[in-house]
Amino acid sequence: MNGPTKMRRTRRALIGVLLAGGARAAFGAAPKATPNEGARNDGARNDGGKANNSGKEKGSKENGRKENGRKEAGRAVEERRLRLFTVNQRESLDVVYRRGGELVPEAIERIEHLLRDRRNNQRGPIDPKLLDLLHQLGESIEADQPFHVISAYRSPETNDKRAATPGSGVAQGSLHVKGQAIDIRVPGVPLEKLRDAATALKAGGVGYYAKSDFVHVDVGRVRSWVQEE
Repeated sequence: MNGPTKMRRTRRALIGVLLAGGARAAFGAAPKATPNEGARNDGARNDGGKANNSGKEKGSKENGRKENGRKEAGRAVEERRLRLFTVNQRESLDVVYRRGGELVPEAIERIEHLLRDRRNNQRGPIDPKLLDLLHQLGESIEADQPFHVISAYRSPETNDKRAATPGSGVAQGSLHVKGQAIDIRVPGVPLEKLRDAATALKAGGVGYYAKSDFVHVDVGRVRSWVQEE
């Protein structure tokens, strides 16, 4: 090989090396990841997985709450209704007094007004247990008529006067004074059937007043008696 030809080849080789080096400098080689950087990357991927799992858990809980809400909304709420008619004042009431296990305050007020002492118009508290007893009794006899109320709440003044009257049959410590007793009948229902149904509930006292045409029920101790002729 002559001298000029060798020099030309050497020059071309040198130019190639220079061009290759310039390309690497311009675009840069991908840096190698250090061990710490790899760990950080792995940690980021793990954190992402945890975030995804957490999101799934929250979504699952939220869906569960929505499902429970739908079940609650679709579930029938228990209602307890009473139909009452006072034979002396000739006033009537048809009202839901308990809803979802809770008393309805407005209904209780209306019931207490209806069942007031007719002799002096005084109103007193009515024990909710007495209302529940009436509701159970109505279901037991499958009543399609309201309870006809002869006497319910009785003020202490009225009770004392009646208890002092011979032959009244009114007790000095009557549960009527506490709003825990009521005297009733139901049109179309034999008095004996009403008495037997009340006695079977074993929810309190039951008095049978055939002559006066009513049954006394209360939420005191379990007992029974019959009006003497």
